[in-house]
Amino acid sequence: MLASILMNFANIVDRMFIGGLGRDPVTAVGFSGSLIWLGFALVELVTAGVVAIVARHWGAGEQEEAGVSGHRGLWIGCGIALVLVAVMELLAPALMRLYGPTPEQYAIGVDYMRIFAPGFGALVCAFTIHSIFVGSGDTRTGMYAFAAVNVLNVFLNWLLIFGHWGFPRMGVNGAALASSISSFVGLGVILVAYRFHWSNVSLKGFFRHPPAWREQKRFFKIGLPAMGQAITRPLTGVIMIALASSLKTNLPDGRVVNLVATAFTIGMSTLIFGQFLSNGLMAAPAPLVGQFLGRGEPLRARDAARKTAVFGLMIGCFLATIYIAFGRELAQIFLQSDSAPVPVVEAAHRLAAFIKASGPGLPWRVVGLLKAGGFRLTRPVLDALANRCVLDMAHHYLIFIGLGGIFGSLAW
Repeated sequence: MLASILMNFANIVDRMFIGGLGRDPVTAVGFSGSLIWLGFALVELVTAGVVAIVARHWGAGEQEEAGVSGHRGLWIGCGIALVLVAVMELLAPALMRLYGPTPEQYAIGVDYMRIFAPGFGALVCAFTIHSIFVGSGDTRTGMYAFAAVNVLNVFLNWLLIFGHWGFPRMGVNGAALASSISSFVGLGVILVAYRFHWSNVSLKGFFRHPPAWREQKRFFKIGLPAMGQAITRPLTGVIMIALASSLKTNLPDGRVVNLVATAFTIGMSTLIFGQFLSNGLMAAPAPLVGQFLGRGEPLRARDAARKTAVFGLMIGCFLATIYIAFGRELAQIFLQSDSAPVPVVEAAHRLAAFIKASGPGLPWRVVGLLKAGGFRLTRPVLDALANRCVLDMAHHYLIFIGLGGIFGSLAW
């Protein structure tokens, strides 16, 4: 469980640090992060097959065959990583334009994606190796490796985003660079563990086992359905963020902002962490079922699968409760900047309660009334009021998604 969470935590840590830089960086990294989440789902094409096939060989006592299958799976995983890195580097501008960002968000998002792209490729390779370890029954090695990497990532974020200890203040680009560096360190650590047989399987003989079409078909036969299941939520998220970004808000000072899109990306950031938690908790049954099948024990495999379904429902209920009860507090982790005097913002919210209106334009109708009456709100106050609305919308989004997630976890 911890390995699954830590493996994907770099992007979440970036968003937590970036939450103090303002709405545009938060929104831009949210746009990029949704595409990165989609890329992780595509990697299921190989990792799901690697876990299942290695687990079956291992359960049947065929350790050598398990190692060979792991080597061939790693070849495919590295190939997919190279393709995804090329797509991110070459198509980053076109992909960002899908969201209809403001000019500031576009520039920030493209730079973030291109800087993080090599690190994402390293993370995909590390993810594939970890899947080989999991298939052989080893979930600890990946956990230790990614725990160390995330400590490094947090430290580098602190240095490069804010410019501590004489390092340049790079802002969002610093977050991307920190994640990329830490991802390569993670790949190096897990490769060392693989090379020197610190896990149940070894990298020895890797170059003698290039991809074989027969083995690839086995991987893809298992991986395609898993990828299809894994890709639905991030793909839906990409589409929904693009739609949300079309709902622009005109502030009284003339600025055009993406408040709805910002709220949606913050909600997705919170959901991604929840999905990593559920994926981690549900990761253990997959190799267990495979090993039972490899030993010729289908009844025990079926029993494990049934218990997994019940466990999945419990996870869904737990996450739904967290989203409903603490959704606003969770959303605030990803948007902390609020420089306006609290009493002024509270007064604006109280005035808004007397106006019968709905939708994200409600607060600005209040501001319009104040402006018509001769009152002027400063830019910090407008930004603080906008941030409050973003957090409220993100919380509402989490409530509805949490309720739906109960049934989604059971189906998963």
